[in-house]
Amino acid sequence: MSEPVTDHPSFSEFITDLSHGQVEQRLTQELAELVEAVEGTGKIGTLTLKIHVKREGSVAAVVCESSMKKPKDPMHGTIMHFGNNGALLREDPRQLKLKNLDQPKLRTVEE
Repeated sequence: MSEPVTDHPSFSEFITDLSHGQVEQRLTQELAELVEAVEGTGKIGTLTLKIHVKREGSVAAVVCESSMKKPKDPMHGTIMHFGNNGALLREDPRQLKLKNLDQPKLRTVEE
């Protein structure tokens, strides 16, 4: 096992230094959004950080990329009936309609 590195900045200092703190601010915001979504759904979410380091002459160019997969709330189902030619309908097309029941009668109140 190699010796611990002591003359390098810590990882948290490194992240804070990137893009004058913008990377750390963005990751903090994304983490808060992710935690809120996980708390709301009870499902797992992920936040991924990729750090690309490229040598450019005598310096290193560092570019960060983050991606987040927030869990989604499930959509509620709806009962539908099969119609003709692949149609889905709210009302059962086989159900007979009774007259005068489609619209409620308005009652008037005398004073």
